[in-house]
Amino acid sequence: MTGAQEALRAMIDYVSETYNIEKIDAYLLASLCVDLKISEVVDAGEYVVSALLPLSIFNDSQE
Repeated sequence: MTGAQEALRAMIDYVSETYNIEKIDAYLLASLCVDLKISEVVDAGEYVVSALLPLSIFNDSQE
């Protein structure tokens, strides 16, 4: 559970800083689009969790 929380918080920080949006908006986006994956199991019960966000949700065109 702790690994998932840390991965999601890191993703929210990344999206907020990279795309210059408010943290609450990054949180809402993460709740819809971020997928959590167990990347590695270490030492019987310690999990490395990754947060994955498809970059295709961001539209680069300025219309």
